[in-house]
Amino acid sequence: MDCKSTFVEPLMSWADTVGISYLAWAWNVADCCTFPGLLLEAVVSTQSTGKQQPSEQTNTIQPQSLHITFFTYSFTRKMGTRMFRNFAIFLGANAVLGSAAVYAFNKKYFPPKGNTFKDHIEPHTQLKPISDNLWQVTGTLMNCKDGRNMTVYRVPKTGDLILHSVIALNDEEMKKIEDLGKVKYMIVPNSFHTIDAAVFTEKYPNITVVAPELDVDKINKKLSTHKVDVTSEELFKSGNNFGITLLSSPLHNKNTLSEWVYDVPLDQKDTRRALIVNDTMTNHNETSGDPIVDVFRSFYGLKGDGVYPRVTWMVRYIATYFQPKLVRDSLEHIATVIEKSDKKYEAIVLSHGNPVTKDLPAKLRVAGYAKKVAEITIPQATEKSEK
Repeated sequence: MDCKSTFVEPLMSWADTVGISYLAWAWNVADCCTFPGLLLEAVVSTQSTGKQQPSEQTNTIQPQSLHITFFTYSFTRKMGTRMFRNFAIFLGANAVLGSAAVYAFNKKYFPPKGNTFKDHIEPHTQLKPISDNLWQVTGTLMNCKDGRNMTVYRVPKTGDLILHSVIALNDEEMKKIEDLGKVKYMIVPNSFHTIDAAVFTEKYPNITVVAPELDVDKINKKLSTHKVDVTSEELFKSGNNFGITLLSSPLHNKNTLSEWVYDVPLDQKDTRRALIVNDTMTNHNETSGDPIVDVFRSFYGLKGDGVYPRVTWMVRYIATYFQPKLVRDSLEHIATVIEKSDKKYEAIVLSHGNPVTKDLPAKLRVAGYAKKVAEITIPQATEKSEK
């Protein structure tokens, strides 16, 4: 080190070309006359003359040596540039990996579908009888075989079929349904259950589309050319020929979801009845066979034991605007209707999960209060047992 640029200039020039950062500093405090040290003087220029003049110090150094004074700036700039570059690479790599993961997830669990009925057919079970004039078939959702159910109900007085939460089926199963009666009505239970609704109207152009009044606008946006024909409230109003009664559901809000619980007769004399329920409750088995689906179900509160139905936390809190009492009151009301009725209620069929065929009032209350059977204490049930 000779206090000149003989050595340092070539070294820094070479370091710049190969991308090496450097830091120039003296090892002790001294001046450039006795020992290598920090810069003692710099050549400055005046605005008035435009000439370079030395400072008052006598020891003048060469202008090219001023390059050393910029080591801090050069080091900071290089490090800052590298950090920014590495951070940009990190963000870009994560964006690519994240997009690839989302694409792979959607391709497996939400595959794109065409516009025809045949394009919408996915693996499903055979049509299974639940009771007289009541059947159910289970279809795929999220690559899961027990993802969703379609309920087929035959009106005892007319023989017409009402399909609730439709699923596109293969020719064999659709033929079985058509053999049961005329496919006349399609209930779209809420604006979330529209996956196959549009293609059903293409297959059955004369079908009557029914939907809750508060969800009609949202459902019509998801249908193609055949829109909602009549609301549930109008078609099943008091005194209708179907014998169907609408029971209030906690999911009855224009800003979230709106649906009804359908109380339907199973025979012409109306001595036996059943309930058709959509998203108000679910009754999935403990495992679906797919670990990703099981994680999804656990997170949303969909995972159950297949015996006791449950209300998901999204329904209990989000859909009711954090008023879980609405859920309890609604299911308590339905349980009371069953208990006080002179009809025999044989089943509760759900759009997600197994049907409930035993102890209907008790299981409704368990779902409403979100507690285990052994922990639940219901005033109405206690009073009844005491009597």
